[in-house]
This record gives sequence, structure tokens and C-alpha cells, in this order.
Amino acid sequence: MLVIISHPAGLFSQVASACFLSGGLFADILIVRLALTLAYVFLLLHTLLGYPSWPGVTRAVATDGEPYVLALDAVLWAVLGVYVHGSSLAQLLRDERPVALSEREDELWRMFFRRARISRLLFKAHILPAGLFHTYASGDAITGPGIPPRVHIVVQGRAIGVGRLRDGGTKEIRMLSGDLFEFRHLHLFGVHVGFIERSLDVRAHSAVRTFSIPIERLRAMASGSAPMRQAWQAVIIASLAREAERGYASHEDADARITAAEVERWRDPSFAEMRADELPPGPTPGSGTCLAAPASNLLALMYRTFHLPWPLSSGFPGLRHAAVGAVQDPSAVQHTTKFVQLASVASTA
Repeated sequence: MLVIISHPAGLFSQVASACFLSGGLFADILIVRLALTLAYVFLLLHTLLGYPSWPGVTRAVATDGEPYVLALDAVLWAVLGVYVHGSSLAQLLRDERPVALSEREDELWRMFFRRARISRLLFKAHILPAGLFHTYASGDAITGPGIPPRVHIVVQGRAIGVGRLRDGGTKEIRMLSGDLFEFRHLHLFGVHVGFIERSLDVRAHSAVRTFSIPIERLRAMASGSAPMRQAWQAVIIASLAREAERGYASHEDADARITAAEVERWRDPSFAEMRADELPPGPTPGSGTCLAAPASNLLALMYRTFHLPWPLSSGFPGLRHAAVGAVQDPSAVQHTTKFVQLASVASTA
């Protein structure tokens, strides 16, 4: 059998192969999609131009009338590859655009960002549609009999709740800007709150502005994407830390940070304007400023996510394990609810 070593393929074929290779050298999905899109674009050009040999860009047509051969299947596969990876690339780039928020939405996002590092896009796409802002006058009931259960975040003002304990007693709980209630609903996100069975009758003690989310929408988020569940877990942990700190101080000490005249205007520092050093750098996914300087941010992202294959460098242990627990279906939420309730009952036995 005679083996003939042919000339290398043309320039576009070489560039396409280099792009395919680079797709495996970066850890960021945007860079991977960009590399694969460019690879299929150059592969399509190489196919349409007749598979030229190196260093040609187009195939020279013979003078004897030799027909120009076009591999239709290769063209179709290349077009399909451009569509699949190009559409995904367009969506990823679209996600990096600046996200516009109103002033009250922006201050709520600042709280979520400081406590859970959630991007403006995820906040606007998942948190805002799930809840609503509401202002209560002093003396209005926020939670209690006949009021549909919701989780409330106090943006501004003071509220006082009377909690019913398992032993039949009651306890007064004062809530200020930055506080979250009711905790008994938060087991949906896998956080075991010891006083889960406590219910609160909460009334506004001044003009109170809240952002509240129905339990049904919380349950949907708990069954949805992992980033949302992880963000809520971070918010819950921060709220529990505030409650733990209050265990070492009297109500008077806790309220001493503001005067009675300031209570209606005072806001927790987590709602304050962001400092420049708090904002994520441009190359960070979800920063909202990546496209302001696309070339420099793209190069910085490539530098940060470049990784040689083994054994030229060590691997990423557990790279795919972030998907563990990424999907929590409704039956899993119900199982968690039952487990936590049983644990609460057992703790009082």
C-alpha cells in the first residue's frame, strides 16, 4: 500500500485547529464558546473555499475545466457548529451588559451583593420578580393571622414582633433595617434554624419599608438554580449572625446605635452606596463593566483562566463537583422540610 503525505491544509484550517485546541486551555465558559465559534467560522471558510493546501487561502481552479467540489455535509456541520456555539456566545455577552435598576432596587441589590455576592443580572432576573416592595404605616400588621406567609426584608424603619415559642411562652423581637423574618420558612434552602416552629405576629413600630417574597416563590427558588439557593443561604446566615449578636446585648444596647428620631430614616450599612473598591473588577463575570473595555477585559480574563493540561500543570480538584446538589426538586424540598421539623421536635424531647 502506497502512503502519500499530502501538503498541510490551508491557513483557515490551521487557524480553526488552533481555536479548537485553545477551547481546552481556558476555564471560563465565555472564552471556550468564543474559541469554538471562531473555530467553526474558519472551518466553514476553509470548506467553502475548496479545502486549499498550505499556504493558500483559496483553491486554484484547474485550467482544464476541473469542477469545483463543495462538500455539502462539511458545510452543514460547520454552519450548525457556528449556530450552536455562536448563539451561546451571544447570550453570554448579553449577560455582561450593564443592568439598569431603580434607586430602591439598587439599594436592595447592594444588600444582597454584600451578603451573598450576587450579580445585578441574577438579582434582577430572579429576586426582583419574586417579591414586591411595600410600605407599612406605624401600627400596621405585617405578619399574623389571616396574612399570607411571606419572608420580609426590612429596608427601612422599625418593626416589633411577638414570637410564640414551643413551650407556650412569647418573646418580643425588635427588627430594624437589614433584618429578615420569618425564620421558620427558611429551611427551604437547607439551613436548619433551631427556632423553626416559632411564628411571629409583627407590627410596624414606625413607617416600615420592606421587600417581601411569598413562600411559593421561595420554594420555586429553592428548587431552581444552585446560584440562587447559595445566595439565599448566604443571606440567611448573615441574618442569623445578626440574631446571634443580639443574644449578647439588650434591646436598649441594640437600639442605641440610632435615636428614636432617626429610626424612620436609618438604613443598615449594607444598603449604603458601594465604594469603588467593593465593586467587582471588569473581567469578573457579572461585573456589568466587561464590555466597557472588551479587549483589555477579555485578555485579562484569558490570563486568569488559562490552564495547561496535565501533566504540564496540576488539575482542578473537583472541577465538576460544583454541580453536586445543583438541582433540588420539589420532593427534595419536602424531604428537607420533614427532616428539619422532626429534628426540631426531637430537640425538645
